[in-house]
Amino acid sequence: MNPDTREVIAQSFTSVTRKRGRWAAQDRIPLGGLTVLAGIPGLGKSTATSMIAADITRGTSPGDLFGEPATVLAVSLEDGLEAVALGRFQAAGGDTARMFALVVEGGTIVLPDDVERIEALAVEHGARLVVVDPVTAALAHGLDAHRDTSVRGALAPLQAMSERCDLAVLLVMHLNKGESNKYLYRV
Repeated sequence: MNPDTREVIAQSFTSVTRKRGRWAAQDRIPLGGLTVLAGIPGLGKSTATSMIAADITRGTSPGDLFGEPATVLAVSLEDGLEAVALGRFQAAGGDTARMFALVVEGGTIVLPDDVERIEALAVEHGARLVVVDPVTAALAHGLDAHRDTSVRGALAPLQAMSERCDLAVLLVMHLNKGESNKYLYRV
């Protein structure tokens, strides 16, 4: 749409109906939103993610999904599925019939290019959680991951998808150990 033809309006808050937040993991991972789990290597981010996914597949996640086993889709771009990811997930007691790895023959998932494909699979499988580990490996080639506007532009379609599908998106971000005083700013 041409920016000169868009209409901008002022919408009164009196016309907005407040919704109660819903959670995949109570007070930690919202349904209909993006969550970033960031930290230096070796802290157990991927293990924690496997535990969260396992809880969701079993219906034991403390939140609005409690008692409802659900599907999880995972983009695992660092750990091998057979050697690492499956073992972590099984050790966490997850239901392997409800856990799906998103793979691309001869390539990898790319954000934002593959959001429509991810959404179609989320709808098809009834997913309630999508995990991207690590998110920086999924960003489109040439995207400047150090520019806030570039990253926001790449993640905005993922956010919109999470709202449309009422699912949680958990993005794992690995930080370098050498820049400890800048972690918050790097995220």
